[in-house]
Amino acid sequence: MQCNRKTVYLALEKYKKGNLSDSSHAPYNIPVKSSVELEKIILKKKKKRNWF
Repeated sequence: MQCNRKTVYLALEKYKKGNLSDSSHAPYNIPVKSSVELEKIILKKKKKRNWF
């Protein structure tokens, strides 16, 4: 089995920290995402017009 040097070093760093599980690649924040209040208003209007 082959792997490159960078992969080995990353695995060793994770091992030193005591966490070998994969970390999430999801963004911490989404600046263009609609607010919760706006989402509720839109869903309420969709349900009212039977679009949903």
